[in-house]
Amino acid sequence: MAVDTGSGAQVVFGSRRSDVATDHLVAGRTLTRLIGAARQNFEVVILDTPPVGPVVDGLYLAGIADAIVFVVKWSATPQQEVRSAISALVAAKRDTTPLLVALNQQDTNPRAYGGKYAGYSAES
Repeated sequence: MAVDTGSGAQVVFGSRRSDVATDHLVAGRTLTRLIGAARQNFEVVILDTPPVGPVVDGLYLAGIADAIVFVVKWSATPQQEVRSAISALVAAKRDTTPLLVALNQQDTNPRAYGGKYAGYSAES
């Protein structure tokens, strides 16, 4: 376990590559117990997973998550991949689990579309 000096967050990293199938590792009782213990001892538990499209880890964990934040790299991730990943997450999560989407690394160039119309609002 490591402690982030800036935030005080305590971080647990995976130790090494395993020969055990992902579904046994991620959906197994050991990880479920670890997450349960973390929920009892910490206010917030964040599970960071690899991308949903090429790797299934996030789909297995979606079923036990209290909330899901799906991060998309702005203007780099194909829309069809985003749609497919969101559909898979919706199918894997509980009905009561909220799914939020965050755009990461959005272009802030003032000549880009968003910057061009940034001064406009519904009140103008």
